[in-house]
Amino acid sequence: MLRCKAFIINGMGYVCRSVQDVINASKKAIDDAKEGGRFILSTGDQCGRDTPFENIFAMVETARTYGKY
Repeated sequence: MLRCKAFIINGMGYVCRSVQDVINASKKAIDDAKEGGRFILSTGDQCGRDTPFENIFAMVETARTYGKY
């Protein structure tokens, strides 16, 4: 049985956050979950329709670069 931790950043928070806020929140989630590995960084089940693409890309890029340890 595969067990993992899911750290979800409130998807609605992406609508009103700056790119730097999204990067900081993503890094904090990674730092909080990285012990033992097996975690998922996610917005949950969706992003708000008005979420700027830059914020989504910032989370993904942070996970790709900062999430490697």
